[in-house]
Amino acid sequence: MNVIDPTARASLRVLLTGATGYIGGRLLRLLETRGYRVRCLARRPEALRQKVGPSTELIAGNVLERTDLDIALRGVDAAFYLVHSMGSESFEESDRIAAQDRVIERMQEQIAILTRASEIAEKIKI
Repeated sequence: MNVIDPTARASLRVLLTGATGYIGGRLLRLLETRGYRVRCLARRPEALRQKVGPSTELIAGNVLERTDLDIALRGVDAAFYLVHSMGSESFEESDRIAAQDRVIERMQEQIAILTRASEIAEKIKI
């Protein structure tokens, strides 16, 4: 397991998508507590304003919009993709399209470290 020196954490910018969700919300607090520079991409950033620390950056946008994603990824060292579309009639299909066709591929082009919810679940045996 790679361990990041606590003094280096403040220089690393982490993009978190899905911060309004159950896992994302808990990860947000953990990243902030550990001293990472966090940037959250959210369709409704107002839902996060009261939940983030003063150093966390909120960006309004949608992971399905390439321009929004490009802006959110600018200057990011690592990203957590914890998004799925629960409000959709076919959220499995929306997730597959977003993750496979646009989001994950785009993130991998721009950053070295990417973690998805399925990888977290696999590691903790959910």
